[in-house]
Amino acid sequence: MSSEIIPLSKIEELEAEMLKGEAAEIPIIHTFAPGVYVRTGFFRKGLRAIGHEHTTKHINIISKGSFSVLSGTNETLHFKAGDVFVADPGIRKVAEFHEDTIWSNVHPNPNNETDVDKLEPLFIRKSATWLAHHAEKSLPEASS
Repeated sequence: MSSEIIPLSKIEELEAEMLKGEAAEIPIIHTFAPGVYVRTGFFRKGLRAIGHEHTTKHINIISKGSFSVLSGTNETLHFKAGDVFVADPGIRKVAEFHEDTIWSNVHPNPNNETDVDKLEPLFIRKSATWLAHHAEKSLPEASS
C-alpha cells in the first residue's frame, strides 16, 4: 500500500472500481452483552477492503492476523493480532490484509437492541457510491 494521503474522492473512485468486481465473502459474527454490541469480521489474506464510515468513536480489537490501513493520514498504519485501538468517527479506511485476520468493532448498545438491521445505521454511514451501486443491483430487469 502506498503511504500517500487518499482523499475521500479517491476512496470513492476505488470503491466504484471494486464494486464492479465480485464481492468478497466476509463472514460477520454479531455478539451482544448488556449494553454492548460487538461486530466481528473474518478477512482472508490478500483481500483489499474499504470500510464504511463509522459515526461513533469505538474500540477495535485485532485477535488474529495482520493488515495495513490507509485512512486519509500521511502514513500507512499497520495492525496485528493483540492490537487494541480506538477509531474516531467520520473516517473511511482502505485495508489490505497480509494474513487471515479477525477484527472486532465494539460499540455501545444502551437499548440492548439485537436487530442488526436497526443497529447498523446507528454506527455506519454508507457512501453514495455504495448506495447507488446497490440500488442499481436491486432494480428489476427491464422486459423486452
